[in-house]
Amino acid sequence: MEVCNKIILDEPDNPGVLYVIGCVLLKAARQLQAIQSAKRITSLCPNDFRGWSLLTLCWGELHRYDESVRNAERAVKCKRTDKTLSDLAYAHANAGNWDKADQFNKEAMIEAATKPSPLAGEALKNCNVSEGYIRLAKGDWKEGFQAYRATMRTKWRKEWAYGIVKSGWGSLMPS
Repeated sequence: MEVCNKIILDEPDNPGVLYVIGCVLLKAARQLQAIQSAKRITSLCPNDFRGWSLLTLCWGELHRYDESVRNAERAVKCKRTDKTLSDLAYAHANAGNWDKADQFNKEAMIEAATKPSPLAGEALKNCNVSEGYIRLAKGDWKEGFQAYRATMRTKWRKEWAYGIVKSGWGSLMPS
């Protein structure tokens, strides 16, 4: 952010810097501030997929799935890449549109294999997460749980170690 702040001081409408700022804010769970950065990008460069893609993720994290899908569709219209397709799959998976999520997830994986973008690694990681949820939703248990286990220690599934409660309603340890 320090570097971004130095640049944005001289170039307040730099879409690349605004995108980086939005991504940092999103990672810090500051979705509303990230939305403002993304909206600025879309107003400056309506044909730049980055603003729409960032809005997709922000609205998805805020459980506003219709808005997430709508922005993902805009991103794909601007530029059809493995990343924009994986974002569209993510948006449809969150919205419970399993067939559409499956379709776009497959398209994203094919795109990453045939014409990888600079964000192909991130796109494939996102595809694997969506794949687990899609397979489980469709009742493909074996494939679903394999894909779901692969999401361990990611943003979507943080490892959690439960401690021992020694106060409150009682102890979990036998006395």
